[in-house]
Amino acid sequence: MSGAMLAEEIKNLPDSYISQISDFIMYLKLKSKFNDFESHKDSYKEAISRWRNDSKELFADDAQFMNSAFELNRSQEMYKPKEIW
Repeated sequence: MSGAMLAEEIKNLPDSYISQISDFIMYLKLKSKFNDFESHKDSYKEAISRWRNDSKELFADDAQFMNSAFELNRSQEMYKPKEIW
């Protein structure tokens, strides 16, 4: 059956059938997505690992700044809540 014939058959179906077909197609798409996700369980960890490795230079350049960034006297003051009202 060609795509045009299939499209014509679908157009002739009642709205309730089209809704069910749409739900089924969505189910298949989601199942495919989750199947991809389950077969690549470590993809998130791999992405984080690649990001860490690729950005090491950025952190190394900023390490000296970050070591001294909070040495101001103001940063060592005790927190005192302020009454707003």
